Amino acid sequence: MATRSERYPRRFLSAEDLKGKSVVVEIEEECLEELTDTNGKTVNKSVLSFVGKGKKLVLNATNWDSIVEITGCEDSRDWPGNKIELYPTTTLMAGRKVDCIRIRRPPPRLAAAAPPPPPPPADDMSDEIAF
Repeated sequence: MATRSERYPRRFLSAEDLKGKSVVVEIEEECLEELTDTNGKTVNKSVLSFVGKGKKLVLNATNWDSIVEITGCEDSRDWPGNKIELYPTTTLMAGRKVDCIRIRRPPPRLAAAAPPPPPPPADDMSDEIAF
């Protein structure tokens, strides 16, 4: 058996790719890409790529603003090298609840002098997610 996303892989990252878990990624680049919207119209969209990841994320204004808040940088040319956390959630679109990806600041790293943490439980949110 296979899932729909396995049979029909998408070029861009979707909430389904996160498999219900959050993932910390490093920004590689933000650029404009020419895409076709649902009405068949060609539009330029901001797209974010990540170090070591194949899929890119099409940015909306909400996620753009989150990256600016996290990095402190208004200019996307200053974003590469910054880490962000992608997490799946839902939002309202045209009156319907839909799955989406949002961005937040990654959890702070433990201090170097602190003892190592115990092993994470099996459902730990920091599991590596391939996309």
